Amino acid sequence: PILSIDNQHVVKRCLIPEEARESNPKAFNTYKGFVNAKLPHCDQYIITGFFTPAIRDKYKTKTVLVPPILRQAILDAKPLPAEHGKHFLVYQSSKSDTSLISTLQAFGERCIIYGLGREEKIGNLEFKGFSEQGFVDDLACAKGVIANGGLSLMNEAVSLQRPFFSVPVENQYEQVLNAWYLEKLGYGVFVDKIELEALRKWAQNIPQYAEALSNYHHDSNMQLYKTVKTFLEECSRRFIWWDPLKCIK
Repeated sequence: PILSIDNQHVVKRCLIPEEARESNPKAFNTYKGFVNAKLPHCDQYIITGFFTPAIRDKYKTKTVLVPPILRQAILDAKPLPAEHGKHFLVYQSSKSDTSLISTLQAFGERCIIYGLGREEKIGNLEFKGFSEQGFVDDLACAKGVIANGGLSLMNEAVSLQRPFFSVPVENQYEQVLNAWYLEKLGYGVFVDKIELEALRKWAQNIPQYAEALSNYHHDSNMQLYKTVKTFLEECSRRFIWWDPLKCIK
């Protein structure tokens, strides 16, 4: 038996709105082609993520949507209300984008920046090196998050009810789709590039995004666990010589 657990199959097994597909048709078709070739004959597909589009009729019997898979540090975090946040958290791994730093300096708000491998303070900017717990702590007390469209950080931010300013990496449709749903749900904004005016407008609307996010509550990975357990129990009945439940005890 084969069980798939990922977020990518959402583009194949769910109904993606035309508006989201047409935001970048070439990137969408390339991405969907990759997903179509990935694990085409699984016994079940579990799709994770903070957004839940409708499942296509022909895939409903073998597809389950569950909330994001969160690490324990995020589940244990005690977030401040976003309106009372102490800073903005920025994640940027590309050292070639020099416009980000100058825009954040002009922004004027305190920003804690991860991902650039630096540890220093320059005016309103504080650069920090890698620290899992430090990052989680800074995320939990942030006013909002400024990053690309990667799903891992976006899932964590949404689960901690942090408004998000998303700048997807160009031509990476997975990130474009994540950012499109983020904006559609009212959790933040989706922009093609970071600009001061858009950043300031987003920051002014933090209370609005926080209100929308207040309706989102994570289930501590329980639906995922129950779905996997049910799948393994079914496998155990179908293949009486195998007891897969021993794998998760």
